[in-house]
Parts: sequence; C-alpha cells; structure tokens
Amino acid sequence: MRSPTLRFTLACTFVTCLACLACGDSGPGAVDSGLPADKLGSELTASEADTLCQARVDNLAAHNSDAEREHASCVAQGIAFSATAKDPVASCELFVPMCLDAPAKDIGTDDGCPLTFLATCEASVADIEACLSEQNEATAAAIRDASCDAAGEDPVAPVAGPVCSKLKTRCPGIA
Repeated sequence: MRSPTLRFTLACTFVTCLACLACGDSGPGAVDSGLPADKLGSELTASEADTLCQARVDNLAAHNSDAEREHASCVAQGIAFSATAKDPVASCELFVPMCLDAPAKDIGTDDGCPLTFLATCEASVADIEACLSEQNEATAAAIRDASCDAAGEDPVAPVAGPVCSKLKTRCPGIA
C-alpha cells in the first residue's frame, strides 16, 4: 500500500490536471489543430506547437460537462482529504457533497503545454492528433467515472492505448 503522502500527491496532481481544462467550443470528436497532417512533430514551430496544444485542451474540455469536471475535482480532493482516515471511502463520500456545495472558486488554467516531446517526435501531426485524441478519451472517461471507491487504494498508472503505443518509437515521450 502506498503512503498517504503519495496518495495525497497523486490526488493533487489529478486536481491540477483538472485545473488545466478550459471550456472550448470544439465538439468531442478527434483533436484537430488544422495543421498540415503530414508535417512531423519535430518540424513544428513554437506557434504551431501551441496550436496543437490548444486543440488538445479544447477537445478534452468538450468531452465533459462543467458538472462532471467539478465532481471529479471534488472526488480527487476527497481522496486526498481522506488519505489518512480510518475509512477513506466513507470520509471521501462525506467530503464530496460539501465540496460540491461550496462556492465555486476560479482555479485558473495552466498556460503551459505538456507537449514537450515534440522536439524529438518523428511522427506526423495526424498520428500525434490521433494519439492525443485517444489520451483525451481515456481522461474524459476517468473524469466521468471518478468515484470515492478509489479512496485508500493504490493509484493505477495510466496505460498507453494502441494508437499511442504504436508511436512510442517514433515519438518518445508521447505516452
């Protein structure tokens, strides 16, 4: 079993990731940056990388409602809050409704882009977008499925899906 400090750190990381979600107007289809599909990730300019990053953020935000994101954020906080409780699930379940009833706070957004792998990526923009879409779908599902049932359990490491797994050799760090 992992330490309460590690669970707290992982839960805080999850909350921070949720803070990165901005409301976008693109539909929940695939990530589509509008960049040339055959251009390699390593050939993208800083501006193009920002465009790709924003397309990813907008796409992820379109997959979940504000209520789903708020619930998942409260669950993550509840898991962190209950890390040292005798009954972490019950403690988390008590915390979540209080969190949801609390006045909303502007948690801001992250201006950074986690696509640091692009400099060495020899995959096409089309392949990168397909992988980012796969990652967004998995993240959106995790947001929808967030539950206090995970309190007190060891965190599950994310697993790369089939699209991203195929890109690992051409695009180290993508998954």
